[in-house]
Amino acid sequence: MKFMIAIAIVSLISAFAIFAQDKSTTKTEGIIKGLDRELEAAFEKGDTASVDRILADDYTEITSRGLLRHKTDVIAVVRARASATRAKSVGPEVTIDETSFRTYGDTVVLIGR
Repeated sequence: MKFMIAIAIVSLISAFAIFAQDKSTTKTEGIIKGLDRELEAAFEKGDTASVDRILADDYTEITSRGLLRHKTDVIAVVRARASATRAKSVGPEVTIDETSFRTYGDTVVLIGR
């Protein structure tokens, strides 16, 4: 009987730990999704201040063409798009879907197609 009670207690503690972790992950993913939407809106508006605030100084991305871009590169593209007339297209139009997130401690990796 004592063995069954011990198993029940361990099961409850494990379930609670899993629930707490899922809640934390869900909250983190919600924050990241919100920042991703905010970043997309900043791109469309040409809002370099918001892009600068959202992206980390060591931000790195791999473009659809396999090139590495850093924060300064992204801000330069946003600035160029904001100053270009609507008749001109600066850089490719990119749509990102099928996004997912991986959390590693205090780091989140955004993966999109």
